[in-house]
Amino acid sequence: MIFDPYIAINIASEYYLPSELVLAIIKVESGNNCFAMRYEPTYQWLWDVEKRTPWHDREPFPSYAFSSSETERIGQKISWGPMQIMGALARELGYSDRFPKLCGPTGLHYGCKYLARLATRFKEDDSWDPVVAAYNAGVPRRTPDNRFVNQDYVDSVTKAARKIMT
Repeated sequence: MIFDPYIAINIASEYYLPSELVLAIIKVESGNNCFAMRYEPTYQWLWDVEKRTPWHDREPFPSYAFSSSETERIGQKISWGPMQIMGALARELGYSDRFPKLCGPTGLHYGCKYLARLATRFKEDDSWDPVVAAYNAGVPRRTPDNRFVNQDYVDSVTKAARKIMT
């Protein structure tokens, strides 16, 4: 599947997000690769779909109709598709299908849904920087000199967005 920026632009508009921001995140996260996948073995925030709550280590990890418990656990620790949405986060946001489908427009929907949720919490006046920092790190944490701990990521997305706008 070839990445289609027009699909991303349409989905961004459904969530009232600036299209250049979504396209910049796609560029930085996956290099516009729909099939980008990255296993993140240290990712801890898994989701229990049956209970609709965070999963806790003291409980056995559930299996689902289309995957074993180990497949589900691994799938939740992979970032999928052009926006590199974590499998666990997609589950938390209501995704209930097989993970590879996150490599298409479905993944764009869940990435934009998450970005829109972050915007309601972290957008500051006209600045999307805290939202971008949170998209990459969960929350926009700052250093003592008021930079984001992932400032390089924020700068990369900003630079990509500026390039898209010109």
